Amino acid sequence: MAGGVKKPINIFKLKNTGDPPQIFNWRLWFAVLAFGLMGAARGVDEGLINGAFKSPKFQKSINLKSYSEVEQTNIKGNVSAMVQIGSEVPTSLHLMFATTIFCLSFLQYESPRFLIRKGRIQEAISTLSHIRKLPPTDPYIVHEIHGIETHWQEEQEATLGQGWLGILKEIFLVRSNFYRLYLGFFAQIMSQWSGAGSITLYAVDLFALLGIKGNNESLLATAIFGIVKFCAAVACALFLVDVIGRKRALLLGITLQAIAMTYIAGFLSAVPKLGVDDDFELPDRQKGASIGAIFMIYLSGFGWALGWNSMQYLLTAELFPLRIRAINTGIVMAAHFANQYGNSRAVPNMLLPVSSGGMDPKGTFWFFAAVTVLGGIWVLVTVPETAGRDLESMDRLFALPWYKIGLYGNRDADVKDEVANEKESPSVTHVEKTKV
Repeated sequence: MAGGVKKPINIFKLKNTGDPPQIFNWRLWFAVLAFGLMGAARGVDEGLINGAFKSPKFQKSINLKSYSEVEQTNIKGNVSAMVQIGSEVPTSLHLMFATTIFCLSFLQYESPRFLIRKGRIQEAISTLSHIRKLPPTDPYIVHEIHGIETHWQEEQEATLGQGWLGILKEIFLVRSNFYRLYLGFFAQIMSQWSGAGSITLYAVDLFALLGIKGNNESLLATAIFGIVKFCAAVACALFLVDVIGRKRALLLGITLQAIAMTYIAGFLSAVPKLGVDDDFELPDRQKGASIGAIFMIYLSGFGWALGWNSMQYLLTAELFPLRIRAINTGIVMAAHFANQYGNSRAVPNMLLPVSSGGMDPKGTFWFFAAVTVLGGIWVLVTVPETAGRDLESMDRLFALPWYKIGLYGNRDADVKDEVANEKESPSVTHVEKTKV
């Protein structure tokens, strides 16, 4: 929302960017708060169903103990997975809030990029001026409008006279656009199957698996896990992600996840009966390793908050050009929820013993470790650094052949930034003088 091609910086140093202070007004922070509240609501849904399954009253109400272990696993997987879809049903019942939002939407300003797409340039200038709290003739407004308009004109020239068929061709036949869709799609696969999301959803069972006995103890450990993830997410967002860069933050988070998953998998391999044999008692000499495995659950949560938790959404929001932005975002988010549903449905069955058709606990965590490591390699060689770039400059990251973008895309884009800035400076100055 703040725009511009700049070095990543955290929110406490925004005054040092050289941008007008007016652009960092309450609207920016209110939008961030709104998205945070929506994420919290989703988390409450997932947490409630997770805790409910450990409640004796809930188990009695559905006669859970009358089913076999495999049937219990299928029931848990179905209920947990359907929460992802079923959350839409209770949301649709909140007509009071929906009506309020609908009425207030008529007071909402359209996006300046949308207005420029429709040829309503003056409205776009007025809207951007209102959002940024700057006069229409301010150099910052002039430069930003010029960048959006130029980018839209370039897209129009490349696709003039084409309708929906042209949009589909642009998505799948233009190399740089298809590569962006590939990045967004695979980011969802790698993030959802890395295991951290499953740990959140089935935390109570996994803590019990690692040696924490009793429903109350497991629920307490799960609550602490949620607090750790919350604090980690806030700390990473404020101090790390936009300071060290998004790609570095993602690789660091993946590294922490890989260490955690590998340790847990190794521990469960050393104690193969844990979580499989109900009568098995963990020897005293291995309780230290068990505590280490529990700590690794928390470490994986920190790595998830630093890495995939935010990147799977940030990449989707930043990659795509204006003309194909909506449809590509829809495709990627459909992949997100499809993989989330599949993962939440599969994990209870994966944790079953091999004799019951599962992978048993150690096999499940080795699988998560392998996917996490594979995801780290994939990010290193294919994903460019997007931090500090506005949507109009994102094309420069994808000018190289696909196999060079992840490793050399930013270096090439920096050179193109310098050339573009030299070309734009006289043009922007001329536009500014003309409007004055």
